[in-house]
Amino acid sequence: MSFLLKKMLLLLSIALVIVTFPQKSYGEEQIVFSGSQANAFDRAMEIEDLSKRTLIYGNFSVKGQRDFFQVKAQKGETVNIEMAIPQVDALNTFRPSFFLVGPDLPTYDELPFFLPLSSDYGAYKVMPSEQEKDYLDPMTGNLYWITQAFQYPITTTGDYYIIVYDEKKQEGKYLLKIGQKEEKYFYQALLQPINFLAFRSWYNPLQVLIPLALIAMAGLIFIINIIKRKH
Repeated sequence: MSFLLKKMLLLLSIALVIVTFPQKSYGEEQIVFSGSQANAFDRAMEIEDLSKRTLIYGNFSVKGQRDFFQVKAQKGETVNIEMAIPQVDALNTFRPSFFLVGPDLPTYDELPFFLPLSSDYGAYKVMPSEQEKDYLDPMTGNLYWITQAFQYPITTTGDYYIIVYDEKKQEGKYLLKIGQKEEKYFYQALLQPINFLAFRSWYNPLQVLIPLALIAMAGLIFIINIIKRKH
């Protein structure tokens, strides 16, 4: 058996071990892959609990897309929001803003969307910072630019909305972190292989397609060798 074939079979064996490893959940972190359906206030995706960390892997697949998220917040809580953009060439100029809309917030006259809420609702606009920070996700190994970080202490109990919007109406991907920070580590991703593959595929599809192609090739060569031996 050739060295290349042995290497491919080893990759196939590792893949089978990973896929069959039992799934486990760590902490209270919520992971969401949002599509283009949450595109209005009445279609907003609901974030249930600010005490839990929510990671939203967003994808503007349509030019001019806006994503809406609803947060039920209590007086005394704090809304923590952080925006990060994958460090890939295609997203070098993709820098969306986000709005926090809620009761007793300042009036904002130039909203890029209709505000079908009561008159006591206002908005903060959080634009990308000129001083971005590099961030290496310890769980997936993916690199990001942290473009915005925002905190707001809730003074009025009610429904709040986070709207992600790009003024240039570009397509692109973003990671929106809402809630309290929770550290994750690479070994935890290995214990959740389906999530790990989903993260990698969202970040850069080639990170998943190439290994899967190698695994498929190894499997095909393995089957061909078995057939040859029988003949």
